[in-house]
Amino acid sequence: MENFCSINFELLKCVKERTLDKKFKVRKEALLGFGRLYRHYVSTPAQLAVPDSESLSLIKNKLFHAYYPLSIESRILVERIFHTCLVPIQR
Repeated sequence: MENFCSINFELLKCVKERTLDKKFKVRKEALLGFGRLYRHYVSTPAQLAVPDSESLSLIKNKLFHAYYPLSIESRILVERIFHTCLVPIQR
């Protein structure tokens, strides 16, 4: 993915709806996709991609809201995404 701005907000909303799916595999892939997308934006130099703040806040909010259901699988997945994608690593 070269440019975050090329992603339509409607597409993000469709993926957001998949995070509410009854099947864990579908929820897992939607949440992992959001995590990877956010990590890609954070690791990209600022001049290459400047997404709107609404898109980034949608991604972060949806990832953290997925932690609240009682499903232990969802909590473990969100914790894994948090550690691998949302927290920047100093190298």
